[in-house]
Amino acid sequence: MQQDHLSGSFVAGGMPLAAQLRLRVQEVAGQQQILTDFQVETVRALQVLRQQQTDLLAQLNTRPARLPLSADTAPLEAPLPALEGLTVISVGGRPEDNALLEGAFATAGAFGAGAIEDAIACVKNRTGREPVVVHLFDPEASLRSAPDLRQGEAMADALIHKLKIFRRLGGQVVWTIAAMPATTGPLSVLVREMTAGLLANSVDRVHVHAQAHRLQLEARFAAAAGKVVVSAHPGHAGFVPNHVSRDAARRQLGIEASTRLVLIVADGLDEPTWRDITGAAQDVAASGLPLRLLPVVLEAGAVPSALAPTMRPLGDRSRHPWLFKAADALLVPPRAAFSSQDLALAATFATPVLAAEGYGPSDGTGLVYDARQPQALRDALAALANRPDAVRSVAPVNASAGWTRLASTLYCF
Repeated sequence: MQQDHLSGSFVAGGMPLAAQLRLRVQEVAGQQQILTDFQVETVRALQVLRQQQTDLLAQLNTRPARLPLSADTAPLEAPLPALEGLTVISVGGRPEDNALLEGAFATAGAFGAGAIEDAIACVKNRTGREPVVVHLFDPEASLRSAPDLRQGEAMADALIHKLKIFRRLGGQVVWTIAAMPATTGPLSVLVREMTAGLLANSVDRVHVHAQAHRLQLEARFAAAAGKVVVSAHPGHAGFVPNHVSRDAARRQLGIEASTRLVLIVADGLDEPTWRDITGAAQDVAASGLPLRLLPVVLEAGAVPSALAPTMRPLGDRSRHPWLFKAADALLVPPRAAFSSQDLALAATFATPVLAAEGYGPSDGTGLVYDARQPQALRDALAALANRPDAVRSVAPVNASAGWTRLASTLYCF
């Protein structure tokens, strides 16, 4: 008899019955261990949620405008003062970004999500000279929702025009660019024209998350020069569920305790860069060092078709902590078109970063290698395999302070 692994039943032929039974006992034991790990993590998640609820109630009784710190991000430095005396309207921001930025303000209602029309009304109706700022996120998303190219062009023109009016009335505009605007696809020309128009006429300050991102943006869009500020992504710790322990995550993925696991978000990588990365990792592993590279992708079609079979989908948010907590480091290689999604995830789950020079967190933390030197990545991976704490010490400790610092950098003119 042999086991049909799709149905779990046994069929004629194959290994002896005793061997089949031993195999089945091992499988059942493994399933029981997974169930035990899940139960432990569920209890831990409930404990975290209960503590966060207690913290939130305490905050509501004392400072209702402030978001609570998560239990594992106690500050190691004096907290920054909350922002006062200005109003910020987030246009297109994600809920987690909006919630964490709102926590940087001392006054309830000083930061909120809205439309550009809301910002225009606000700046018109202000009684004094209190600054009013629009924080723009991902305007490209609105174009993707357009039914056709003509409607997309009208939406882009309207966005540029409304922001011009807002600035003429005395408002100021900050734009966070988390990824290089699209260079391929049916909307690429329109996106490029809209980006150039926004940078030239409708934006006071542009925010990116790494120095290499600034250089790429300024090289492609001359109007960005002099407007770009670089500030690291603070992550979403305390907002995104993060109850998985490193040991449980590695057991779930089948990673040995001695193995140094390097995670890489491969979206946007080209084949030559991928060959360089895998070649360096194979050289390190062949030398006897316990290194494993785990490539994942956020979006289907984000890598060349030849590479797709070697990639694991990162999946929805419920899977993120399992992968990022299991990793000893996140590898951030150079890309032709930048994206900061991997930096945001690393900051959220306190995953150390191993990055090509200029592509890592702008605060200078993490282990850096010179991508221009042929052996630099191999040497960096070997250093990680020999001494994993080479990057372990860079984990962020206070996301709340990071968001307050970011808000001060972006909104104070």
